[in-house]
Amino acid sequence: MSNEEIRHLLAKLQEEIQTTDLDAETRSLMRKLDADIHSLVDPDTATDDANPVLERARLLEAKFATNHPTAERLTTEVINILARMGI
Repeated sequence: MSNEEIRHLLAKLQEEIQTTDLDAETRSLMRKLDADIHSLVDPDTATDDANPVLERARLLEAKFATNHPTAERLTTEVINILARMGI
């Protein structure tokens, strides 16, 4: 999966959460996840430290599980893509 595809998926997830009633903590986690993933896939700022990214993604996936199934599905896709990318 290309960096462009993961950026597109992140944009879809951002769109979904804009229409969803989320608490401030969850919105903050989403912003941090978005920034972390962009820094992982951006060749100018890429790092090898993917653990916080995956931890954040899994935490968000769990938060979305009960009340936000579309956001949960998109977050699961992000996790799967990161795994296929070796992150």
